[in-house]
Amino acid sequence: MDQAIMNIKNKFKSVAAIPSAALIAAFAVFMFYATPAPAEGNCPYGHVPTYDSGGSGRQIGCYPLPASEVSSGPASPQSPRTPGWVTGNYYAIVRHKQANDVWIASGYRDRGPASNAAFGACTAMMGGGCEVFYAGYNTTLVLVKSGKGEPFIGGKPSRKQSEAEALGHCRANSKGDCSIVRVVEIKPFRRAGKDIDPKLSGPVPGDNVLISYGALAWGSVESQHVWFSGGHATEDAAKSAASGACEKDLAPQRCTIAETSISTHIGVMTGNSKGQVYYYTGVGQTSDLARADLTRLCEAKGLEDCFVGTTFDARTPGTTRIDPQKVGRPYNTAQAWTKGNATLWSKSVWSVSGSLSEDEAKQAALTACRNDSEQDCDILTSSFDSRVALYVDQTGSIRFTYVNRKTDPTPFAQKNCVEEKLTCKVFKVVDSHVPETARFEVQ
Repeated sequence: MDQAIMNIKNKFKSVAAIPSAALIAAFAVFMFYATPAPAEGNCPYGHVPTYDSGGSGRQIGCYPLPASEVSSGPASPQSPRTPGWVTGNYYAIVRHKQANDVWIASGYRDRGPASNAAFGACTAMMGGGCEVFYAGYNTTLVLVKSGKGEPFIGGKPSRKQSEAEALGHCRANSKGDCSIVRVVEIKPFRRAGKDIDPKLSGPVPGDNVLISYGALAWGSVESQHVWFSGGHATEDAAKSAASGACEKDLAPQRCTIAETSISTHIGVMTGNSKGQVYYYTGVGQTSDLARADLTRLCEAKGLEDCFVGTTFDARTPGTTRIDPQKVGRPYNTAQAWTKGNATLWSKSVWSVSGSLSEDEAKQAALTACRNDSEQDCDILTSSFDSRVALYVDQTGSIRFTYVNRKTDPTPFAQKNCVEEKLTCKVFKVVDSHVPETARFEVQ
């Protein structure tokens, strides 16, 4: 049985002055225009100069002014244009190491006010820890994110050029579909003066901007399971949780991190309808995009009828173990009981198994409970690809324990009772694969 592991690491070979790796991800090479532009700069009429952002001050091109801001020909002696007739529209980009977005302030005559505006917006949401990433003027910024959640920024005179730059770096240095998430056009002002048209682009209070790292781990092909852990503040924490859970279950076997993402989705492809088994991962800003990434991979490898087992959202906290080949199959189960202390039904549990989804199993269990008892009901537990032990202690309290379907849950239930110094009796073991709707009574 073959297993293939897609574990593409990011290699930013062409990046100069990359920010800290702990800060979301590296922004790719940008051409920002940071040096104040004179009115002439050997540019043709209707253009202003743009300069290299590397600190050399080297002019790299000319920015075309909008047609509405350019007369039909060169200025006449009767209406001379002074060097101050056009000036820089300054912007600043502020970032935070725990945010999955950036704040961009523009519409200022100087870097200072632009930086203060973006810095203030970031601080209002994050409470501190913000830093100015870059400041410049007269450009079009395009923010792109990869399927893994890594951001890339392009800065060129035109939107088309900026999109090409950002998308090009994203596709060359990351994995998954690259999506444009924001475009900010920062055009030169027509004349000098006070701050003109201040604008702020980025997250606002109420948006969820905190980074959530997720990681996927797996062991041997024979285990057929994957372990996913999400909702972590750092990539190392996500990796540690996923690999730790995997190695705890498969000890003494070592596990491998197959994929990571930043506030995006990871998909797992496990084989095809012909019975071939292989494991690949894909990533995307949404579950559908992660599946699309895997579909492209399937086609590129010449595989047929690939089966995408499941996707995981890095923003969902917790660690879970799943057999992706069984996702989407009728292996869900749920148990319900009545709310409160209704004496007549206090010893009853309604169970549904063999459902296609967790929601379907829960709804069916609640419906069965309500129909029989004519009372309000709650879900006791739900699980997938499992065996569920229902048991009662000496006080009459109903308890449950579920484990992987290949394991008998009874010893685990007994162990739990011993640890809590209770005397317990298992009255039912439910197999999630067996289609059944039933009411079980405590004996």
